[in-house]
Amino acid sequence: MENLCRVNLLVGANNSGKTAALEALYLLASQADRRVLVQVLLRRGEVKYDRDKNDTRRDPEVDASNLFYGYECRPKTRFEILARNQESKNALSVEVAEYDRDDDSAMDSHADDEFDPRLVLRIKCSTKPSTSQIPIGITGGFFAGHRDSRSYETTDFGTSRATYITRHSLRPTDLVRAWDSIALTEHEEYVHECLRILDHGIVRIAPQSSVPSWRGEASRFGFLVRHNSFKSPIPIGSMGDGIWHFLSLVIAMTGCRDGLLLIDEIDTGLHYKVLPDMWKMIIDASRRLNVQVFASTHSYDCVRALAQHSGDASLLVKTPDDFVLQRIESHLDVGTSYRPDEMRIALDRLLEMR
Repeated sequence: MENLCRVNLLVGANNSGKTAALEALYLLASQADRRVLVQVLLRRGEVKYDRDKNDTRRDPEVDASNLFYGYECRPKTRFEILARNQESKNALSVEVAEYDRDDDSAMDSHADDEFDPRLVLRIKCSTKPSTSQIPIGITGGFFAGHRDSRSYETTDFGTSRATYITRHSLRPTDLVRAWDSIALTEHEEYVHECLRILDHGIVRIAPQSSVPSWRGEASRFGFLVRHNSFKSPIPIGSMGDGIWHFLSLVIAMTGCRDGLLLIDEIDTGLHYKVLPDMWKMIIDASRRLNVQVFASTHSYDCVRALAQHSGDASLLVKTPDDFVLQRIESHLDVGTSYRPDEMRIALDRLLEMR
């Protein structure tokens, strides 16, 4: 991708590589941290199922071969991610190598005593001098480690340079934990202002002191909402998917200041009428908090809402470099970029940009 800006919207057909691009950025920003590798593989369901029936270990074994083109995990198989800007070059390489039992100085020690490594993932980053290694077992996988690694979302708000939001939004426990860095700061009222874009009756929200013992697959809990229409606070789960997704976006923006925010299917659960306000919030917050945003969508309404900013000077767009549209096509090596003025022309002429 070229001509990147502060806010970058990725479009393209199904299976064109939008999510893969977001994952690549996530790996690069995290320096291919083991936890992030596990999150990427678990989200895809790329887990080894050929474990012995008598194996009682609770942690799944993720399939390392699925990180590479062709799904092969053999020595010298590798991938590289490279990013350039005006100041420096940021590179990451992950390569499969033979396991050297005499060279364990940089070895990841998550493997248990019964794990018999034959290969390693050798990880090199331009931002750190040392090379880390993750041992791979005879079946071609490595263990996920702690149970907390099973979520795909970044849980280290305020400490990580990158936050990834899937189309299922963030987990309740992640949002409640992130609130600790927002509570009693100027960002708390900013969250309330953003939520009122969707519902003007929202007065404020607050984390709950306890969480329910039963949690469904897509549960929304952890916050209470004070609303003008009700005498008592109501659970945030009563407000619908749009409020929950918007809350994830706003908290993630404030939690990754001076970092990178990655959002898959950014318009999930949102009505098309609120999309211009959503983009206004994201563009404004990205500038205020120094956050670079990469998001994906399939929605023409979402693209149109972003393109409209180039024609309205009142929508906080102060420079032509605030946002760009990147169309990704699987048969092309380089994406096609649309600057704000080009997006506006395409919109006026009813040209398809997706």
